[in-house]
Amino acid sequence: MKTLFATFIAVTAFAVPGAAAAGTPEEDPAEIVFENGGRIVSIKADGSGRTVLTRKNAWVGQPWGINDIGPLVSPDGNSILFNRYNDGFNEGIPTGLMLMNRDGSGIHPAYEPPDGAELFSGNWSSDGERIYLIEYSEESTPTGGIGTTTLFSVKTDGTDRKVITKAVFEYDEEDDKVTGQKWIPVDVASTQDGSRLLITTYNFFTDKPTRLEWVNPDTGTRSIFEDSAASPSFSPDGTEVAFSSDRDGINVTCYEGNCSGDAQIFIKEVSSGVVRRLLPGSPVGASGEPDWSSDGNRIAFTSTRSPGISDVGAEIWTVAPDGSCLTRLTNGAPDSDSPQWVPGGSAAACFDLAPAPLGEVTVSRHVSELKLPPLWAGRSLGGQLMNDSFQYGASLGTYYSDCGRTDGDCMPPVAIDSEPVCGRSLNGDLMTGRYLGMERRRGGLLIRNTSRRGLTSSSFYSGGLETEFWILARQKGMTVGFGYHRRMVDRLRPAGQVEPVAGNLGGIVLPWTAVRKSRIMLRVYRKTHSLKQAAERSRVFNERGFIGIGYNARGARAWLKFGRDLRRLGKVKSVKCKRWKNLPATISVHSRAETDSILPFGGEDPLKSGKILSFKGDA
Repeated sequence: MKTLFATFIAVTAFAVPGAAAAGTPEEDPAEIVFENGGRIVSIKADGSGRTVLTRKNAWVGQPWGINDIGPLVSPDGNSILFNRYNDGFNEGIPTGLMLMNRDGSGIHPAYEPPDGAELFSGNWSSDGERIYLIEYSEESTPTGGIGTTTLFSVKTDGTDRKVITKAVFEYDEEDDKVTGQKWIPVDVASTQDGSRLLITTYNFFTDKPTRLEWVNPDTGTRSIFEDSAASPSFSPDGTEVAFSSDRDGINVTCYEGNCSGDAQIFIKEVSSGVVRRLLPGSPVGASGEPDWSSDGNRIAFTSTRSPGISDVGAEIWTVAPDGSCLTRLTNGAPDSDSPQWVPGGSAAACFDLAPAPLGEVTVSRHVSELKLPPLWAGRSLGGQLMNDSFQYGASLGTYYSDCGRTDGDCMPPVAIDSEPVCGRSLNGDLMTGRYLGMERRRGGLLIRNTSRRGLTSSSFYSGGLETEFWILARQKGMTVGFGYHRRMVDRLRPAGQVEPVAGNLGGIVLPWTAVRKSRIMLRVYRKTHSLKQAAERSRVFNERGFIGIGYNARGARAWLKFGRDLRRLGKVKSVKCKRWKNLPATISVHSRAETDSILPFGGEDPLKSGKILSFKGDA
């Protein structure tokens, strides 16, 4: 669960929109802070001045380690609360609720929950003197347990704890029964005068959506304000509340009885109860986490809206409270969300921005240090920004599914996995009948595997590497032909190298078992004209590690076609693996040829102590 996603209440006076009076200097554009790639970042309302405030030298896109999320700006704009967590790989680094200066300096822990307790979220009091926090803890009973959620406040140094209200429930596993307060606070915001709190509550025991409730900070009394609502933000005068809700039932998905859809932003008038949608027209993508500027002129929010057919990641947008002057502030990978206005400055001006794509997700520097560096396509591919990467041993996965073009027209999403040929994907593809043909490209061999509606896959063999491509098109009107795969091969380069590389990527090297078995199958089939006999004699369906894949005609035909195409291709080189593992150290090569000629870009060869086996296509 994402923590610290509540909104703060600004206490500055309204700015007058329009041109400044003669002799009066114009106010600087207001500032917004948000989270991006496990960092806290700031940007001006006109799209300028993007500044990374925390973890400035971090590896963006790392799947583990330290992450900073959920910035909360103090009412005076001088301090920022945020949550820092880590998965245990960085020992000795303070985590939890952190406090820093507006410029990112002076980071230190603000509050540490007691042992056994979990901090859900927090927010500033209206005067900035205290911090509201929500904490959850459990204790076991003979038949189940008791869960306690506490809403309380502390001073900014974490002392002077004052409990406002508690929600206690007890569950009995034997009777499958829950008693007590089932609606648990998970988020809190304060009115401008501090007289009331607005909490987001969630019922963990039903499929009901979250709701908003008033809380009296003196008595702890609760009352319902709005059903099916979350992430509230007050207008500066307190007369309206912006919130997010999936009540429209757009793109609803369900898991284990809990259903949710694409959220949209609504505004409710506190006195009359009238609710309206913030953005005009038909909903596009999901929008949430609204935050009202201190001058009341604009609302910042997170959205996945796209002007075209391609998916985009979460970005920061702003809009006037009447739904006019919609402005996109960010465009990049990783996602940007949880925006918070910094009090002061002007948010009145309307901007027509088309921010250039900023791809910051990259691969670990350790990948380029491998003896046989895997391949990638850089930080963008066909307009898609790389938004995820993962390294395991000598393998590298890179994923491109965040369209960076402002018209929303990018190639379909792509997944690329690159590893030494001992990954054994080729044999598995052939056994399951996933083989459509082969062609030479950039000195290597592109093998077309799968082609069905909305999906194509292929494998590229070069310089001792197997690089797989998967292209998936979920959107109507998007095609996924193999022309995209050829373009991807043309964009490949060694991992960590930013600029594209021209020329060959290294010679063809295939798994020895695939070459040997296809050769035997061709010979037997030529004599018997029986697919089954040829498959049995060549043992093409006898592979350790592949359970439940027996003889099938589709797979046998794939092996036969592969063997014929390989014979027409001529000589290729192959590698025999000691063990089926993705580690260069486990590779053993048997042949008479030297291996230096197959290496891309003069890299060191993990196969160097062995030899290469030539397939002469003599079947």
